[in-house]
Amino acid sequence: KLDKYNDGRQRAGYRPIKIGIGINTGIVILGTVGGAARMDGTVIGDAVNLAARLERLTKEYRVSILISENTLYSLDQPGLWSIRFLDRTHVRGKQGTQSVYEVFDGDPGPLREAKKASLKSFERALAYYHIDDILTARERLNAHVANVPEDDAAYVYLERCEIPPEGMGGSRVELPPTWREDYCIGPAVLDVGHKNLLAEMNALARTINASSLNQTPPLMAQIQFSATRDFLIEEQMMREDGYPFLDLHMRQHQRFFEYFNELRREIDLGEDDRVYLGFRVKRFLTGWLINHVLSADRHYGHYRRSINQKPVNL
Repeated sequence: KLDKYNDGRQRAGYRPIKIGIGINTGIVILGTVGGAARMDGTVIGDAVNLAARLERLTKEYRVSILISENTLYSLDQPGLWSIRFLDRTHVRGKQGTQSVYEVFDGDPGPLREAKKASLKSFERALAYYHIDDILTARERLNAHVANVPEDDAAYVYLERCEIPPEGMGGSRVELPPTWREDYCIGPAVLDVGHKNLLAEMNALARTINASSLNQTPPLMAQIQFSATRDFLIEEQMMREDGYPFLDLHMRQHQRFFEYFNELRREIDLGEDDRVYLGFRVKRFLTGWLINHVLSADRHYGHYRRSINQKPVNL
């Protein structure tokens, strides 16, 4: 509808307008706030703050729609949409980083198809950028825009490459995330499972970084086994506790296995770019787990403690 509206504006001699939409999925507080002079219905919470952050980022990346990984992992059928990874961003006041994805179904047909065809080459370039190998990132981004000259987000990254971080031309291997006590949500069986699963994911990342790809199958099998077992235990506890967001939580678990299997297929088919694979491990495995623990699992932990609190007789 905006494209049609802009056609009319341009025919009338006016500049076209652009909009940016940020979408996040999460649990919020809904209510009426204000005072006697003015009251408004609104939503508040971390999920709202992240959505607002994404909306602002649409201007920075010059794209129309950005979604969080919370939204991506909550979709019923993500394959129906044209989605690509765009960045990892820090959210003020929160731990860690959040993966940001562009939904480009609204792009003109030729640009949309070009972005689909170049998903892998674009993400390879971003992988090198995020480990500060700026020279390689710039080379790959230039090759990308030669094929997709209207990809504004790629030019944003190229502009960043002109003011590179320290270590230009090198390759910074990110330290694996370590388990922290504030990741614990309460039930020991879940905390131990999460901690061990993170250790197994880090072992896979180290193996890939050492270019020992022939050693990855048993590690992938172990992660599959551990995640299946731990998620089933978690879901059963939620059923017993009557957790109202069980369906959403299970959907996020399902998304994890879909993207995990996608990563495994790439390795089985002979993908040997360790930077690209290591980056995908961080996105699909360790990044997903930590974000899931800090958001969805933490909310369940709060819920479980609230229903188990015994009333105090005064």
